[in-house]
Amino acid sequence: MRQPDINMQIFENEGMVVLGFSKKVEEISMPPEVARGVAEEIARKAFQGSFGQYPQQSNMLLEQKRTKLLKRVELILNNLDSRKISRNKIAAQVIDTVLSEIL
Repeated sequence: MRQPDINMQIFENEGMVVLGFSKKVEEISMPPEVARGVAEEIARKAFQGSFGQYPQQSNMLLEQKRTKLLKRVELILNNLDSRKISRNKIAAQVIDTVLSEIL
């Protein structure tokens, strides 16, 4: 069943995160990638409500985390590859390491 189009705005007002809707809603469903975008925007507005403007250096923090993960994954690959571990186990170790850093 097709749901009616509903516009949503996410903003910060006097330290509160506000979700504004164009129509009265009981529930909203969305694809996972849209939900992640909404969650990220809510987190940005929450940061803004608590600490002021969202830092533009967030890309720098992301790049630092990426650099750290690259080094860790390289070590994992070198270590497990030298011991003739299966590619499946190597992939699992890499995924576990990355997820432990980002979750």
